[in-house]
Amino acid sequence: MQQAQVQQAETLKADAEVWTPAKIILNLDARCPVVLTLGYFGAYAMSDNDPAKAAALQSRYAELQKTVQPIAAELKQMAVSTSFVGQKFPAALNPRLEALAGELYGAVLQLYGDDALNELKQYVAVSAEGAVVDRVK
Repeated sequence: MQQAQVQQAETLKADAEVWTPAKIILNLDARCPVVLTLGYFGAYAMSDNDPAKAAALQSRYAELQKTVQPIAAELKQMAVSTSFVGQKFPAALNPRLEALAGELYGAVLQLYGDDALNELKQYVAVSAEGAVVDRVK
């Protein structure tokens, strides 16, 4: 009987948990991967040693940043104006997040092409799965 009460108390505590800003951003980004997208393409925008290719990549990345800025602003507004409490993400946000993700992926497709979009989606999927990375100690 006492174990059931302890478990019930733990469940109530989890249901009342207020989410940290990091948890909110991670959950928003899992549904509309602005942070992952900018990081993914930002890393490659600076990676080419050929000055002409590097300039083209940087220009494309700057255009992606401009396109994604309103999406990022809306996500930030969601993060500060929505109550994130309990164990579940507010499902009411999912339709809008799906629409924003569509806009994001559309921008990637337009700027980088189909192959880059597919690579990004694979990267996002692996990230969402919480891929285990071996770390050198």
